[in-house]
Amino acid sequence: MAAASKAILSLLFLCPVLAWAGDLPPGGSGSPTIFTTSVAGALATTSGTFSSPAFSGSFTEWVVADPANTFCAGCLDFIIEVSNNGSSTDSIEGVIAGSFAGLLTSAGEDSLLGGVAPAKVARRASGGAVGFGFGVGLLAGQTSEALEIETNTRYYQKGTISFTHGDAVSAPGFSADAVPEPASLVLMGTGLLALGAWLRRRRA
Repeated sequence: MAAASKAILSLLFLCPVLAWAGDLPPGGSGSPTIFTTSVAGALATTSGTFSSPAFSGSFTEWVVADPANTFCAGCLDFIIEVSNNGSSTDSIEGVIAGSFAGLLTSAGEDSLLGGVAPAKVARRASGGAVGFGFGVGLLAGQTSEALEIETNTRYYQKGTISFTHGDAVSAPGFSADAVPEPASLVLMGTGLLALGAWLRRRRA
């Protein structure tokens, strides 16, 4: 994830802010989109901690089937809230989540949870990682606004969240998946077989 972190950070802090029409394409960067998505009824949630020599903190991530999703009703939003501990000696410059390869994404902030808003969003050229930059940084004792990535998929899997200031430290989170996991495919296949058998019996 280190190479991805450096690529994302260069987009977040060296590139000018560009305007995109609700879509953050691979290699793109821009101002955060403003969302108003509730995490109530989330499909999945995880929380954890992270630590580096200069900062430590905690995070929560939610996966939400969003009826107002930019790309399709019921497609998934990935929402992350990050806190930098008061004892940290450095700020958190960025938060990077992945992977979103092969998918459409829109990234921004959701003020429903309150906190510090990101200054920029960016996506790696490969399309895999999406990052949020805080400008002067998420300072010790501060909590971010909800950092949101909307996608055009209905599937998710295990993923990684990285927290950066120079180097990156990572923690397990969620990732988008363009196709259903094998267990879901088996369940869907079983249902189709049962439907086929029922139709054959009905015709007989």
